[in-house]
Amino acid sequence: MLLSISDSEFELIRPHLELIDLPHHFIMHEPGEKLDFAYFLNEGMASLVVTTKDRRSVEVGVVGREGMVGTSLAVGLNRGAYRAIMQISGSGLRVSADAIQSLLSTASELRLKLSRYVLVQGLQVAQVAGCNRLHGLKERLARWLLMSQDRVASDQLSLTHDF
Repeated sequence: MLLSISDSEFELIRPHLELIDLPHHFIMHEPGEKLDFAYFLNEGMASLVVTTKDRRSVEVGVVGREGMVGTSLAVGLNRGAYRAIMQISGSGLRVSADAIQSLLSTASELRLKLSRYVLVQGLQVAQVAGCNRLHGLKERLARWLLMSQDRVASDQLSLTHDF
């Protein structure tokens, strides 16, 4: 995402970026809690998970180096709807929620790209819901493997059965 904006807009956000290690099972945010940071992954994959009161959960989306974790911030909201958790460890850049919301008022290119990404992420959630309802296990696994492979840009997926 950040590589797709102009140098002038990147220079606006650059001072606010912090390189961070994102280990397996690192929780970026919980549903309903105030978002402290937005994350731009360099490698690895985050899962967006809906959790219920009885502690059941379902993955509704994945984020890799193509997008941002904490998309609520891109539309002026400071709470997330999902748990965001690293499923494949990696690294990324984080920026404080206050900084990203402030920057979006002047960084029109980044604001446009993030707005489009919010729409794409919503479409992904809808596709996952439809797939989970209408397809069998083999088809759901194939979709998930292809989405995961696309997010990490590798033929190798560092996964365990525990997630």
